[in-house]
Amino acid sequence: MRYYFQTRANFFQPGLVQGAPLPEFASSDIRLGDLRTLTIGGSYGFHPAGGPGELTIRAEYIRQWDESTHARADTEEFEPEDEPSEPSILFYPAIDIGSLVVGYSVPF
Repeated sequence: MRYYFQTRANFFQPGLVQGAPLPEFASSDIRLGDLRTLTIGGSYGFHPAGGPGELTIRAEYIRQWDESTHARADTEEFEPEDEPSEPSILFYPAIDIGSLVVGYSVPF
């Protein structure tokens, strides 16, 4: 089992608000945002009778999600009358990944 988390880069912006001043640096690459990952997996390896190598079976489940689930462009620099009436909201759904790997290795 493994739990991983990262906080967003200080220049990560999920989007820009029209009419707002542009930041000096910005990226909307989701890999730079808040992230949580939970991995659960296991592997089993054995030496088959009469064989020189090892057979390995590995199963894994990974779930990734954005801690905030809803991200909004930063609007702290706006005057209240300049703020859009409908803020831009972006949704990053959770990602579920499952894998099964079967391998056979031999020494050489």
